[in-house]
Amino acid sequence: MKEIWFVTSSEDKHSEFEKILQSNPLKEKPIIKYHTVETSEIQTEDMTKLNKFKALEAFKKIKRPLLVEHTSLHIRDWGDLPGGLTQLIWSKLEKKKFINLVDRDRKVIARTYLSYIDGKKIHSYMGELKGTLAKKARGSNGFGWDAVFIPKGYKETLAEMSPEIKNSISMRRKAIDKFLEDIKSRGEI
Repeated sequence: MKEIWFVTSSEDKHSEFEKILQSNPLKEKPIIKYHTVETSEIQTEDMTKLNKFKALEAFKKIKRPLLVEHTSLHIRDWGDLPGGLTQLIWSKLEKKKFINLVDRDRKVIARTYLSYIDGKKIHSYMGELKGTLAKKARGSNGFGWDAVFIPKGYKETLAEMSPEIKNSISMRRKAIDKFLEDIKSRGEI
């Protein structure tokens, strides 16, 4: 069975990643090991470039096949920002301040970028979820900005959904599924 290290400093991301991986219907799956490695995040609007930079930096440290992830919000009213700066801005503002910075157009896209280094090449995957920003934070499930993100076609925020429903529709789920299909097609699992 193939072993791949998931490099993140977020236990919440690791836990959600594991749940999504286990719920995937593929019979053969890689063994995912969790590893905390501090990586730099370059300031760029190019999320694939940012994630590849993180992946290379982590690979230099642990020298094993690995995955890194970066999730971003792209708010239409802000010209698709904050993008790669989502975590920085979110952690500096309270939920209410973040929500109130959006004026008229509350449409938003959440994207998860995965980069996988197999030892020879970097492979990239992206999952996307469209939605709107809630006018106030709602719900206690999830983490980060889940309490303010309402997926398109739903009335609840991600934080109001059960973890099973959230994980079945999330941008992280879509990126993980693409990753699994790719490594399966290349005979790695």
